Amino acid sequence: MKNIFIYLILSLVLLSCKKYKEKHNNVTTFTASSNTVDFSSAGRVDFNASFSHSTNWTLTITGEQSGAVSTFTGTSSSFQNIEWKGYSDNQSYFMQNEKAIAVLTFDGRPSGAILMITITNVPEFKTNGCFASYGDFETPSKVIGYIDAGGMTHYSYYWAEFNFPMPIANETQGIDSIAIDRNGSKIDAVQGNNYYYIKGVGAQPEFVSGLQYYAQFVPTISTTIPADPSRVWVNFYLYGSGDENAEVDVEYQEADADGSTPYYQGSDDDTWVAHITLKHKGWKLFSVRYSDLIVSSNAALGGSGNHIMEPNKIVSFSTELLKKTNSNAVVEMYFDYPIITVDGPFKPF
Repeated sequence: MKNIFIYLILSLVLLSCKKYKEKHNNVTTFTASSNTVDFSSAGRVDFNASFSHSTNWTLTITGEQSGAVSTFTGTSSSFQNIEWKGYSDNQSYFMQNEKAIAVLTFDGRPSGAILMITITNVPEFKTNGCFASYGDFETPSKVIGYIDAGGMTHYSYYWAEFNFPMPIANETQGIDSIAIDRNGSKIDAVQGNNYYYIKGVGAQPEFVSGLQYYAQFVPTISTTIPADPSRVWVNFYLYGSGDENAEVDVEYQEADADGSTPYYQGSDDDTWVAHITLKHKGWKLFSVRYSDLIVSSNAALGGSGNHIMEPNKIVSFSTELLKKTNSNAVVEMYFDYPIITVDGPFKPF
């Protein structure tokens, strides 16, 4: 009787294993159209797969270095020509010369089906709006000013750091790729390798420092933006470390039609401001409709214009780090990829 009982138990176990195997899928094919791709020239990768039976499947593509993720899902016994053009679903961008791992799972369980794709070039997202030249901070020589061996000051043609050539006390700023935030976490770039940072207490109760971009040197920015502020969006990435004392003001300066000079003058032109508290954690894309910006409260710095929103008159913008409540605490800002879009927020896909 004991032997019969054991036989019955073993039979039930084997039957259960067989049913489990039948229930849980097997991949019969999983292929990619190429194992290398250049997304900058409209390149793409097409994925194809077939399974032993219909199931809930997920195809996840993850950048080894960037952490960017692109996900496709469905319910079927196969899929054909799933088209991947290098876009991601999260805040990170895939990077040039990185490897992306494509993995198939069924109902959250690994299938063992894995492919490796090498990205030789990434998509060109700058064409999705009016991009601030060198605003990806990948070319430091176009951003950072310097003083040569003869003592001559050289300003960047596009960007002006508020602490150059006269340093601001108790703060540092510049381009970085390996910064550590106040929580001890390494900050990887949201796009490319570099980002801009400002960190410190500064020398004033509220203001720490800033960075300004001169849009008048890139006519396409000021000539392709419409006059209707409801159609214009300002977009930028900011990294937060959960510090409610840290605020970033992004200020857009206009050369108003009734101003006394052809370029921006803080005493007779408008500045429109986005106030952002860095209480979030990690990188976040902020997209603000121009008509929702607030006019500067500083009469000498953009609060004395005609108070008519004229985004087509933008000639420059600045990013400034402030302390909201504790004037003695160190605050930090990490900034990347400013871009102006029309008829909707920036979408890097």
